[in-house]
Amino acid sequence: MLSSGQVVEATATNKYSDLFWALRGGGNSFCIVTRFDLRPAEGSDVHVGIGQFDQTQASGYLDGVYNFGKYGGSDPKAAIIPTILTFPAANMTVYAAAKFYHSVTDNPKVFENFTAPKLTPVADSYALQPLSDYISATDALQPLGLRQEFRTLSSVVDRKAVQLIHDTFVSGVNAKLPSVANLQASITFQPITKAFLSHSAKTGGNPQGIDISKAPFFWMVENFTWSSASDDAKVRAAADGITASINTLLRAGSYSANYLYMNDAGKGQPIFQSYPAANLRRLKAIRTKYDPLKVYTNLMPGGWKVADA
Repeated sequence: MLSSGQVVEATATNKYSDLFWALRGGGNSFCIVTRFDLRPAEGSDVHVGIGQFDQTQASGYLDGVYNFGKYGGSDPKAAIIPTILTFPAANMTVYAAAKFYHSVTDNPKVFENFTAPKLTPVADSYALQPLSDYISATDALQPLGLRQEFRTLSSVVDRKAVQLIHDTFVSGVNAKLPSVANLQASITFQPITKAFLSHSAKTGGNPQGIDISKAPFFWMVENFTWSSASDDAKVRAAADGITASINTLLRAGSYSANYLYMNDAGKGQPIFQSYPAANLRRLKAIRTKYDPLKVYTNLMPGGWKVADA
């Protein structure tokens, strides 16, 4: 719904194709989306589950993260979400890998770096099961009532970059937040392949303007959870400091990929500034075209606003 109240349908090929393009990464500055038409993927039972590893296996785990980021895209049925969790009060860091294989027939080779003999998980729920069962089980792991803060980062896929991100994050959390009650902090590496990016380009493109030729990438999300509002300022300052430290090291080593993924970002991160300048100018022009009075910029709370970038 446009700011005028008019309801339109935007697709990649109709007269609202510019609006369609802007909505694929432009945030909430343009309209209210009242309906999505989705193309579902067939399949119910899949191979999915989480492997967990202790601190003694950190080096091998990071090798696996790098190798999947670099070569895992060779099998489009496979996906992995590696997450490093650290608990300063307990002086403990845990390594997890959510593995997904979209087939009823497993391919042990694709996750060999996260299974014996290369790594021996202390627990592993990976099995053929309905995806809905896995989602229900993982939802139960997310307790209600905690406070939360996110930050996002991106890098090229490089083993040294993986190590410095890990080391800086874990040491930063433990140095800055040891006294915060119920503090849990995690950083998740999300492998982004050339195939993943090319599919978006084929279906209308998007404003992010990511250079596919430089793929694969890691898009990372930092997540901080804690229990008391009195610790809000401390945790947010630490999140900003740790993120800045990692970004400084990534730039120094020419590992930075610049792009920031909006859905994982924290308040104040320069999302649209990470897009190509020409795309940001186009986003601003489209915003002016469809919402000249800035209804969605000034009256709709939350999110990143194109006009402010």
